[in-house]
Amino acid sequence: MPETFDAPLVISDDQGRRYINREKLGENFFCMRMDDYPLAVPASTTSLSGFRVPEDAGHAGDFEVAGIVGYGTAPFLMTMLEVGIEASSFMNNPIHNNLIAGMGGLPFVLKETMFFLAGRFLQVQITNLSSTLTNNVRLALIGRKFNNDMSPEVRERRAAFLSDRPTRAFWQTLDTTKAVIAAGSTNQEFFMTIPSGSHFVVETILAESTGIFEFAMFDAQNGRQLTFGQSGNGFIDSRMVTGPGGLPATTLGSPIFQPRRSVRVLFNDLANNGNNTIYLTLHGRRMRMPVG
Repeated sequence: MPETFDAPLVISDDQGRRYINREKLGENFFCMRMDDYPLAVPASTTSLSGFRVPEDAGHAGDFEVAGIVGYGTAPFLMTMLEVGIEASSFMNNPIHNNLIAGMGGLPFVLKETMFFLAGRFLQVQITNLSSTLTNNVRLALIGRKFNNDMSPEVRERRAAFLSDRPTRAFWQTLDTTKAVIAAGSTNQEFFMTIPSGSHFVVETILAESTGIFEFAMFDAQNGRQLTFGQSGNGFIDSRMVTGPGGLPATTLGSPIFQPRRSVRVLFNDLANNGNNTIYLTLHGRRMRMPVG
């Protein structure tokens, strides 16, 4: 990251003597809760809230987010976008709360930090999945706040970089948001389509469901298997290769999907207990840069 907002902890003078960088004293741990706390979302409805980053004197107060924590009194779906920024969305479709927010000792740790200038607004949309209960949703962002005053020149450089930041945290889920498959059903086909304009680097795999399931993944353009087995078409129990928001499974290879390419996913239900509702999500970063 450029020097406009990432200062080294230790610096040296001309004689090689080492010091704690004075600029680091202006960086503080910061936890910011959602503006509506809790946000009361009636049954089966959608409500808006967000995070308005406070601005201190001298344009100080920029906020770098490293983790997300929160919960509701019922399950919910969530989308986030930064108001006033091009390509502002952080996900292709709404994400289940258990796949985007952790708790306490196991927060959801972003693979790419979010950085918001003081005074900016992160809009959050919450959809209550309960058909009977009002959902009281509590969300907070964890990271560091920059309290140093900035000259107009430095402020301008930081704003210019962030407006064209080449990488961005991103959640990629099914084109249909969720998969609903019947008890005992097999080879139920769904797709994940990468948005245009950027590549997607996959860092973690997450899943939430109402019953156990297995799945197989393929590159939809060339049919290449992303899961493999000598028999059974490469289906793998989801509990082996996915995790929840606070403890997701890691891809270990950071594979890259090209813009507008699709991942084909086949699901098999293993619960045999009514319809199985599945939320399968990939988390990583979008990269807006050419391939060299």
